[in-house]
Amino acid sequence: MAGILDFLFGSKEVEPRTDYPSSEDVRMADKYDSTYGDNSARQLGIESLTPTMSSKDIVRLFNNMKGGDDHNKVLQQVRAESDPDRRDYMMRSYIASQRSAIAASGFDPSRAIVSSDNPENIRYDTAGKYRPHTLTEEGKRGKDIDMTMVLRSQDTDPSTMTHESMHRGIEQLIRKKDQEDATLVREKGGIPTLNEDLKRAGSDEQEDIVRALMQKYYGDIETQGRHNSTLVESGSEYLANNPEYLNRLELLAQQYAYENNKNRRNW
Repeated sequence: MAGILDFLFGSKEVEPRTDYPSSEDVRMADKYDSTYGDNSARQLGIESLTPTMSSKDIVRLFNNMKGGDDHNKVLQQVRAESDPDRRDYMMRSYIASQRSAIAASGFDPSRAIVSSDNPENIRYDTAGKYRPHTLTEEGKRGKDIDMTMVLRSQDTDPSTMTHESMHRGIEQLIRKKDQEDATLVREKGGIPTLNEDLKRAGSDEQEDIVRALMQKYYGDIETQGRHNSTLVESGSEYLANNPEYLNRLELLAQQYAYENNKNRRNW
């Protein structure tokens, strides 16, 4: 029956979008209040206060970071009202992150310092970086770091925040597994069961994983502007050779997002 209906009326299946969200998508999202109920809503509002610094100060901060320092205070101290361009940039990243459970799990504007400079004046080889929390031996999350650096340079593509959110999403999954294992040892005296998929994601394959997912969901966005063609090509090869593994990671992220958000939403 389904085949007959498809023949008569055409299939309703729509190819998923792989273009990166535009400013027009942001206007549409604002019209329909797409962030309603999302944990990031407060940082994505028209007059929201978000962490921002000059690119020079951001790079200096990240270069001097070390484990044990409480960077929550820094994030609070450098908050400023989000100007229209910076908000547009972050909203495009938010919309993009909704296509990937890994990106959505890692997207958090309150943990990202975005450059306040004119993008035309920024000249750095690295457009973004994520520095995770360190873990205690008990598997507890420390207060140090867990911060994303985003430099909005005109020479780079607009997807840096989304790229770094994927790194953060993977680290969130790894941390959650570490905490579960630590709890198992404390409460039951059990032996942690290694999750080979997450072990692999925490290895030097992680950059290829992120590059592959970026191409899967956003096409050739990372080839725009100044970029490292070798990394992009490596990600393309990884995507072609590891589709089932990438799908398993996304499933883990979906489970994480559900468990993480079910008790935090107020309906």
